[in-house]
Amino acid sequence: MSHVLTPEEMQALREAVRNGSLECAPKAPVATRKVTPYDFLRPCVFSDASFRRFQLTHEAFAKRLQAALTPLWKTPVEVRVSPAEQTIFRDFLRHASPPTLLLRLEATPGPATVLADWSLPLPLALANRLFGGDGSVPDPIRELTELEQNILYPLIDSMLAELKEAWRSVGELTLTRSQWAYHPDHIQVTGLETPCLSTTLELALGSLTGTLRLCYPLAVFPEAASRRPIGAARGAVDDRTSWASPMRRALEIAPLPVRVVLGTLRIRARDLAGLRPGDVLGMEYRLDRPARVLIGDTELFQARLGQSRGRWAARLIAFDLASGRQADAGRARFSDKSQPGGVPS
Repeated sequence: MSHVLTPEEMQALREAVRNGSLECAPKAPVATRKVTPYDFLRPCVFSDASFRRFQLTHEAFAKRLQAALTPLWKTPVEVRVSPAEQTIFRDFLRHASPPTLLLRLEATPGPATVLADWSLPLPLALANRLFGGDGSVPDPIRELTELEQNILYPLIDSMLAELKEAWRSVGELTLTRSQWAYHPDHIQVTGLETPCLSTTLELALGSLTGTLRLCYPLAVFPEAASRRPIGAARGAVDDRTSWASPMRRALEIAPLPVRVVLGTLRIRARDLAGLRPGDVLGMEYRLDRPARVLIGDTELFQARLGQSRGRWAARLIAFDLASGRQADAGRARFSDKSQPGGVPS
């Protein structure tokens, strides 16, 4: 049973606390709750997964765009991506300060429209470079001529093709150009209060800098209205496996060493020292035995030696391990030289 303080002990305890001879334990800090502001007039309709997919897609597009523009500009091009944000179409237009080039892009699947806001000095400089110039920008900045627009069409189509490839890991989305404008009042793609996802790409062409802003209205991602990740309605790959497609493409173009081995043998060092041109090395394999095909150090196939178009070639043979049957896997015109007397000693 716990000890009960007497009145004298309680009075002594109060006196000790009052005169400071007994320290009191400090109060534990009260945990504060993080308060996130919420705009009821402009609610967030895009989920965190949508923001993540959107950001990763445009980071991939920035790398592809940088690789595509560098050969044209003939000097290193740098493209950086700002964090994605949700806005309304009115605010996106408000930040499109003239002079600028506004591109209306039709989205497939649709119907939906995307708006691109491109700093006008950048297309002017690229048009000058395409005409064989040094990439200079006219002073003062002016609108593109019809000839400059025509020469930029293939470049813009190429940029949209790179954007399509960047979207492929999320879902099928194709953008095609449909209209040009140079003032925000002269173009309209959706309602002014429509929620949109936007991003900004900062381009540096040598000493020339500018931005490419992209605005995707909610109609481009109808699945976002039900808080599903963007791309879910277009057969997108789940975030946990979205790395698979880029990884697979990288592996598909990786060079692999292929060796066709006729045979091996072991000789003494003194015999090796005595070898001369014209000597014959007897292999342990018979002439009617297939050669081995190795990928790195792993044997994957066996093959028959022959020639194709005047060069030595190897016709692959597929083996049925269960029955030991052989099936010819070659498709090219092939002359078999593996019979006795066909392969030089």
